[in-house]
Amino acid sequence: MQSILQPECLTRGSRGIDCLYDRTVSPDPENRPEPGGRAPRTTRRRVAAVLLVLAGIAGSIHATNLLLLADRYGCDPVNFACREGHDPFVAPDTAGYLQAMLELRERGLFGASMLKRPPGYPALLLAADFTGAPRHVLWLSPVFAGLAAGAIGWLALRASRRLVVAVAAVLVFFWWPNALQLSPVLFTDALHGFAAVSALAATLYWRESESGPAAWLAGALWLFVQSLRVTFFWLPAVLPLLLLKRGASPFYRTGSVALWASGFLVPGFLLVSNAQHHGVFALSEIPARNLACYTVPRIQSELGEGAFKTLRRSCTQRYRHLSPAVRIASQERDAAAFLGAHPAAALASFAKEWVTQLTVPMRPYYHLELASLYRAWPTPGRWFLAIFWCGAAVGLAVRWRTVPREVVFLASLFVGIMVPAATSHLVEGRLRFPLDLVFLPVVFALPAVLWRRRKR
Repeated sequence: MQSILQPECLTRGSRGIDCLYDRTVSPDPENRPEPGGRAPRTTRRRVAAVLLVLAGIAGSIHATNLLLLADRYGCDPVNFACREGHDPFVAPDTAGYLQAMLELRERGLFGASMLKRPPGYPALLLAADFTGAPRHVLWLSPVFAGLAAGAIGWLALRASRRLVVAVAAVLVFFWWPNALQLSPVLFTDALHGFAAVSALAATLYWRESESGPAAWLAGALWLFVQSLRVTFFWLPAVLPLLLLKRGASPFYRTGSVALWASGFLVPGFLLVSNAQHHGVFALSEIPARNLACYTVPRIQSELGEGAFKTLRRSCTQRYRHLSPAVRIASQERDAAAFLGAHPAAALASFAKEWVTQLTVPMRPYYHLELASLYRAWPTPGRWFLAIFWCGAAVGLAVRWRTVPREVVFLASLFVGIMVPAATSHLVEGRLRFPLDLVFLPVVFALPAVLWRRRKR
């Protein structure tokens, strides 16, 4: 069964997604009535109300968190202006994004350099600047947190057929430490995760409802995700796994082709822009820099050749004065030579980094003693995330027979995020954050799916 809906539900003009909530069509084996003849029913209105309430709570929690940080550090509660040296909203990457915003304002989208930063977040800062302060952009955190809460709830309901499972998944999203604490401190990480899980839900909703607005929303969200980071440049290669279905209407086929084609826009723009401005056909300078100045120093430190931070600083200085094209080529060549000379150490280091990033205790990038504000917030150790990822793996295996293409898509998503992440170091759980949110519904739906199969 490639879709959770019956064929009667998949034609435009039918009740479409309503079939998910009110199963009046002939049930398939996955949707048989409960013992005693009582069919499981969840009305569309009830589901929408519950998800809207949960989304509103998520937005309120994140808005309260912003105001808490502003109050704690004496910042303005509207534009978040803070005293120098007492600013919880400044992270190491802040200056780079502000510089990218200024360049975008002065030179425009086609004249600004995209080699260091993709255009998404600088464009948001620029738009917020027109309202009086770039930090007004922080108010997007509650908005996207609410959107993500609704998406997680819908995905959990879709996989489990139980509204209580959807509510439980969203309640854990409320508690998830990175979801709350990262949002104002490392804002791009939060937006990236919130938008990614929302884009996935919108894409699946489009597939099952053939609703035009859902296709537009999915396309806009995927473009936004790609513009925040280059991580999802491979999206067009795997998006057809979610979009292909039998008996699709002409309207659906046209919309899906457009949605798929939109995945080339941001990567194509970045490649052309960097080739034009810097003479290098690359999405970003970050992959080459990470390999040369994070991966190599990390392995060197593990081999006892020095301290990681000292080696990284030396690497940065070595390439600093080279032109972008020469710098990227040199970093790639030097990193490849080192990795080729130490294959066993490299494999062991990548494996160790993967395990570290997947199981590191969930906490944000703390500075200015921000940890003191969240001491009472529950933050479980590595055992919790080890269980979580084991549950995710079992969840994918269990769903393989019914939705194999979705399983391949989610597995590709995991690899596409974690392979580049393994080239970095000392990033805790930041880079995997979209995976946390995408796999929450999979993990929480697992007991319901197993129980349903046991009763068959």
